[in-house]
Amino acid sequence: MAKPIIDILPVVETIEDVDKLTPAFERLGYTVRGEFGMLGRRFFIKTRDGKRCFNVHVFQEGHPDIERYLRLRNHLRTHSEDAKA
Repeated sequence: MAKPIIDILPVVETIEDVDKLTPAFERLGYTVRGEFGMLGRRFFIKTRDGKRCFNVHVFQEGHPDIERYLRLRNHLRTHSEDAKA
């Protein structure tokens, strides 16, 4: 609700297995960004009419950034002024 982009956060057992799925993501119209500045993440984006509409951040179980993403989501859900900003 804070922005017009849907963020998806799959958590997998083995991050290297996600690399095998890269062609499937591309066939679905996603752009593959690799780690894109975050060690251990696999990042995919999808655009529609030239605007980004989906971010997929894939992490392996236990990665510390999973909790960080969820804390931010929860904060924005309960602090409407921060979400608007």
